[in-house]
Amino acid sequence: MRGKRGVSPLVATILLIAFAVALGAVIMQFGEAAVAGVCGSAIQLQGSGSCTGNTLKFTLLNKGSGEIAKIKAEAQGASSSISREYEMKIPQKTGKEGSIQYFTELGELKGLKLIPVIGSTVCDENAVYLPKVQLQGC
Repeated sequence: MRGKRGVSPLVATILLIAFAVALGAVIMQFGEAAVAGVCGSAIQLQGSGSCTGNTLKFTLLNKGSGEIAKIKAEAQGASSSISREYEMKIPQKTGKEGSIQYFTELGELKGLKLIPVIGSTVCDENAVYLPKVQLQGC
């Protein structure tokens, strides 16, 4: 047994660190691809809206090939904004209606932002923004 030589502890430590870094890089690439695949071009929203008193009503059309599970709606005022998440399943190629309360304490209405949520992933890049001029009766 005296004739056999092993790897020095320093070289073994460097090899383990290099292996851990390489494995981490592979896992990060896989994770980014999975998240990009969730939102991607499969979700394409088209929206319109109107006001009735302090209620902002909106209609969404899912023109993509994936199903939307939730919608995050943000009413944006001059001084602040209010957001609400809706359990709103919108199958592909169909539309749904919803509403959000707008409070005058938020200041003058600036617009309404509608963001699709797939599972727990918020697809901000697929959001629809409706400025005040596109919201009828506001």
